[in-house]
Amino acid sequence: MGLGRAVDFTTLLGRSAVEPSDLVRVAHVRAVSDGLGLICELPDKRRIGVPRHLIDPSSEVRHPGDEGTLVIPERLAKDLGLDGSS
Repeated sequence: MGLGRAVDFTTLLGRSAVEPSDLVRVAHVRAVSDGLGLICELPDKRRIGVPRHLIDPSSEVRHPGDEGTLVIPERLAKDLGLDGSS
């Protein structure tokens, strides 16, 4: 008997576990690949690794090839050196 699919409790029922006021929106991001996290290219051409489970359900950038606004928790944005104005 298999264990089935893993459940991502941070986005249970399509809702974020983070308050909207604690989210940062980073515009003009392009997801270039994935692995342990989603690798995203910023407008200044820097690449960052974003843990998939921390990407908010409202984010336009969730999978390789996606382009748009990346929505992540403020704490992660600070850890990655982002201020939301990119």
